[in-house]
Amino acid sequence: FMGIKAGKHQSGSGKKQCGYNLSRKKKLLWHTTFGEITVWEKIFLKDGSPVRPFSEHCGIRCREYPLPLQRVITDFGADISFCKVPDKLREHYGITIGYSAIRNITEKHAGVADADEKTESGIPGTDGVEYIIAETDGSMIPTIGIKADSESSDGRKKRECRWQEARPVMTHPEGSVSSVFGCTPGSTDDTGDIMLSCAIRSGMGQKTGVHCVGDGATRIAEQTDRVFGGIT
Repeated sequence: FMGIKAGKHQSGSGKKQCGYNLSRKKKLLWHTTFGEITVWEKIFLKDGSPVRPFSEHCGIRCREYPLPLQRVITDFGADISFCKVPDKLREHYGITIGYSAIRNITEKHAGVADADEKTESGIPGTDGVEYIIAETDGSMIPTIGIKADSESSDGRKKRECRWQEARPVMTHPEGSVSSVFGCTPGSTDDTGDIMLSCAIRSGMGQKTGVHCVGDGATRIAEQTDRVFGGIT
């Protein structure tokens, strides 16, 4: 259904192909890990409604980012600053993507992951694995906030850099290299709840012992006692 030559853009109005009236051709482009792909797509009319066989069959929309490319972008966007990702994409894939698109794609997938995240709280009735190693810590990360008392009409001047603590959690069965990870910028109780959830997902049961590792912070010891009780 594509035109023979991308450089020719003829309307072809009135011609019939496969029982459809050929209306016109339209430029269709999308981004991939191989670069930008462009074709001239034939658009047909059926009962007065446009039909686009190529894009409908391939599941492509103009200027979209297919899932394989979104995965690459999100992988980089989760590791480094959005403004540095274009350099990484040029280095590894030879493609150019604007950082605003990178930010939108990464934040979209982060939102989906956050919405799908489920915190387990009920320990299964099975025996479970013998021992689980659990660890949590804290790390300060820079975030951008808005000054509440700013009188400037320029939104850019209302921004300020703030430091916020993120609390990562890791659990795994003793002797296993398969770990379950969690993280929260929330309260210490949120950290404890996530630590219990990760332990359950690592195979915790009614007879599982939990060995907790920490740097001696009081909050870690308190949350360990709260969620695991006397089994640690």
